[in-house]
Amino acid sequence: MDVLNVSLSSDAYASLIKECTSLRDPEGSFELLRHLRRSGLRPSSDLLNRVLLMFVSCDRTDVAVQVFDEMPDQDFNSWSILVVGCMECGDYDEAMRVFMRMCFRLDMSQTPVWLVACVLDACVKGMNMEAGEQIHGWLLKQDRYHDDLVFAMLFKLYGRFHQLQRANSVFDQISGHTMWIWTEKMANDLRGGDYVEVVNDFKELGRFRKGCNTTTLCNTIKACGRMNDAGKIGLQVHAKAIKAGMEEDEIVVGRLVGMYGQFGMLKNARTVFDKVSDCRNIRCWKDMIKGYAQHGMPVEAIKLLYQMKVRGLEVDEHLLHEVRVAAGSWM
Repeated sequence: MDVLNVSLSSDAYASLIKECTSLRDPEGSFELLRHLRRSGLRPSSDLLNRVLLMFVSCDRTDVAVQVFDEMPDQDFNSWSILVVGCMECGDYDEAMRVFMRMCFRLDMSQTPVWLVACVLDACVKGMNMEAGEQIHGWLLKQDRYHDDLVFAMLFKLYGRFHQLQRANSVFDQISGHTMWIWTEKMANDLRGGDYVEVVNDFKELGRFRKGCNTTTLCNTIKACGRMNDAGKIGLQVHAKAIKAGMEEDEIVVGRLVGMYGQFGMLKNARTVFDKVSDCRNIRCWKDMIKGYAQHGMPVEAIKLLYQMKVRGLEVDEHLLHEVRVAAGSWM
């Protein structure tokens, strides 16, 4: 078209931009932008937004920012594309900065919930508690984002920064507690050392949902292993695992073996261990061996250590040392 000295229309540019976007072609995108700038065409906001999306799709948010700053009019779509683009490229700090600039430039009363949740997710992934608090404060002033998606992201934010009281306050405002929300809450309580609350969470989850997942079950078992009750609650949770059909899940088995080993309940640990044929979970083997070594059964520990080597599983020096010490003290 250049050879024929024929200028391109906005529709033609839009078609070419769409093709570069779908192909994620950075070289073609640069050439197309140069051509558009030389054309003398005054592109509409819609066409420039397509250019932004094109460079975002090519992971060139730096060029997208340049184009954005040159735009005579930046509408809501322009800002949203830039925020999401920064998120997709892992530039969480830039995503938060763009959103903050957006708050000062536009009427934010129409900002959709999904974008607010997206920026809060950037605060979590970028480990920026201060920005998350600022956005939360802005939400409180707006008094209109009473949405589970926003609350879920705030809950995740405070939980990751160990602000458990604030996280639980947000948790109580969520109308529908999904499995993901319960999983996050249990992880928060576990990190905070509130092991009784982890078990209560698990019980509460069982009241509202028929099943459980590997993560919630493993977190509960881990909490049981740290409680001073001789494994009584752990036995109850094990029964729940059997009922849920998860007793032979290698990750769950590993947690159960570790828990029983801590309490010296080695028969229970071995029964669970033997449920999984050809177990490749190294942690499970180690916990079983440590249980034997720490509770006066070094011969069993050595036998299991030998079986582990025969199966081609890696044995670290720390485990070997622990077994040697146990065998030495026994002899």
